[in-house]
Amino acid sequence: MKNTKQSQNDLKQIIDTIQNGICVINKKYKITNCNKTFQKNVNLSMEEIINQPCAKIIPLYNKGILKEHCARTVCNKECGTAKVFSTGEAIEYVEVDVDEKNSKHYHKINVFPAKNEKNETYQVVMIIRNITMRARINMEHQKLSEFNEKILNSAPISIVALDNGGKVISANKLARELMDKPKNQIIGRRLIDTPEIKKNHGLRELYLNLLEEGELFSYENLQYTATPKGEKKYLNIIAVPLFDKNKKVSGAISMAINNTEAIVAKTNLEDMNRNLEKIVLERTKELDQINKKLQEMIELKSKFIADASHELRTPLTVIQGNLDLAISEAKNRNEDIPEAFDLITSEIMRMTRVLSDLTMLTNTDAGTEKLQKTEINIGKLIKACGQSLMILAEQKRISLIYRPGIKNIKIFADEDKIEKLLLNILRNAIKYSGEKGKIKIWSESKENFAIIHIQDNGIGIPKEDQPFIFERFYRVDKARSRAEGGTGLGLSICRWIAEAHGGHIEVASELGKGSTFSVYLPIR
Repeated sequence: MKNTKQSQNDLKQIIDTIQNGICVINKKYKITNCNKTFQKNVNLSMEEIINQPCAKIIPLYNKGILKEHCARTVCNKECGTAKVFSTGEAIEYVEVDVDEKNSKHYHKINVFPAKNEKNETYQVVMIIRNITMRARINMEHQKLSEFNEKILNSAPISIVALDNGGKVISANKLARELMDKPKNQIIGRRLIDTPEIKKNHGLRELYLNLLEEGELFSYENLQYTATPKGEKKYLNIIAVPLFDKNKKVSGAISMAINNTEAIVAKTNLEDMNRNLEKIVLERTKELDQINKKLQEMIELKSKFIADASHELRTPLTVIQGNLDLAISEAKNRNEDIPEAFDLITSEIMRMTRVLSDLTMLTNTDAGTEKLQKTEINIGKLIKACGQSLMILAEQKRISLIYRPGIKNIKIFADEDKIEKLLLNILRNAIKYSGEKGKIKIWSESKENFAIIHIQDNGIGIPKEDQPFIFERFYRVDKARSRAEGGTGLGLSICRWIAEAHGGHIEVASELGKGSTFSVYLPIR
């Protein structure tokens, strides 16, 4: 008997620790027992609760937030307690109430029957759980998802998201209109099983490498038969990998821009060229027209990556803004920031850098990238660049050493672009140096050139790779570059900046011992 009483006391203590309100109601609709959470929320003593009608006590729960749950005098036919007594089956429902500040509160209510040996329900157990915060968070997440979907659907390019197996898990409106078939929608299909991709061996391999190796790519003028009218279209494609926290490929984003008008125009131009020989008297006039249109096509082609970059910046900015807002609201509620938020932020920053680099290279091809030259102090600029990367260096306990050779040499150059050049080389030095590495920086003047030297004791560059490291998308160690988030564009940009100023870059490197990059810039 003593053990039974002790067990009952133990059970009572356990139930009292539960944060949900719990009460027991008999067939006379009177409360026979409750836990401390229930007692606290109705703000009555246990003596004031026990043997009182549930219709009198439950409306008091949480300052009257459940006042509409029960009738004032007799039990309502819709009362969950009455239903359980009537049917003998447990029920679950959600009560939504509005307080005096016009704020909605959500409570999940579970009512379970307690039956005797004759399988008759002689009492019920009611559990009241406040799910207001969860409901509000879910609604905010839903609003955010709907808002982001509107942004993607308004983009003038086709966008699909792939899982690591190549299946399409999401697509914007333009992609669905382009690729959905009457009995075979794009969602859930493997993208490489699309007939136009499947029979294009080169493009199929690019997608496989994207998902297996994380190699981004672009592909121009894929001929595609659009549904439902069977129209032929030409698509320019750019695809980028998505990485998880372990830097493994978790999926990809594939985007396509409709380039049909440009191809049709180009085809028309080619037809016109074939006919030029037959129209000798009008050759000069027609040739001039053709050259103008051809130049437009070349510019249109070179603007492809720039247009894609521009169209992606707005949704990336909006997504980042919404993400910052979600993080801020979570902090205000003293909640843990989901790990996925950090991963998304990192991927947005990486994509932004990639788009910025692609835009600059596209502008250089089109001849629209200009230099804004002013007089700059090389010594001050070197130290400013080193200071901006100090945190990155400290993460690997790398020392940035400014040798006495740094002088206050002044040159006439575009400060922003020279800064970008130095930051790219310094980031590479930090990236490919080991823990506790050393990076030395100094400058000198020689034969009307300011020379900036950046020397590291990192992994070095194989001799056979050194002639190609300034080429676009060239990467010495592809696996390491993918892990570090490299794209193979940084040194190409550095070379263009140096040469645009009338200078050049030299590299001296020994595998396993480190590299020295020397940037030559004319003083005047």
